[in-house]
Amino acid sequence: MSEQPNNDPQLLYVHPGSIESLVGTSFLKKKGLTEKDRETLFSVEDCYVEEFKHSHKYLALLFCAGWCPPCRTFLGLLKEFYSEVNIESKQCEVLYVPLDKTEAEFQESYGAMPWLAIPLSDQARIKSLKERYRVTGIPHCVIVRSEDGALVTPAGRKDIHERGTKSIEDWNKTVLLNKEREEQQLQYEAEQEQLRLKLTQI
Repeated sequence: MSEQPNNDPQLLYVHPGSIESLVGTSFLKKKGLTEKDRETLFSVEDCYVEEFKHSHKYLALLFCAGWCPPCRTFLGLLKEFYSEVNIESKQCEVLYVPLDKTEAEFQESYGAMPWLAIPLSDQARIKSLKERYRVTGIPHCVIVRSEDGALVTPAGRKDIHERGTKSIEDWNKTVLLNKEREEQQLQYEAEQEQLRLKLTQI
């Protein structure tokens, strides 16, 4: 299956209020001492939202599975992106949302990844995220802001494939534009409320 980004305007500006309400509070983290260990072994420990909430600007939600050949292709590209954008400062953490069919498949898939993951056993959380972003094909990569879960783009795979590390610049511009839109909307609502009060008084 191929990724089919959903560009529904209502979906693009969902603001769930907190990253915890979106992805939860606990995750799996690789324990390897070296980068090679973290990318080749299934050795994990629990970690919590603080792992990325205040240290990384973006969180990439990676929907994929080991049985999907296009996922394996994208995985190599994402690993390069992940290493490069986090060299000087932490820009983007990745959270694997597994769509593997068995625990053995999950362990094999996650064993090749250096980032965080949702346990395969937590099907309720996986289903919720899959439905929220209307994931109909994999690999699919959704970019959100780490601090509050606000959606940046549902087309992270396309961005990373076409723009590589320059995707960060594009996401920064999107965040700034969304912030300006939010401020304009708030100002409009305040003006409408003032007008309503005046009409009520009259």
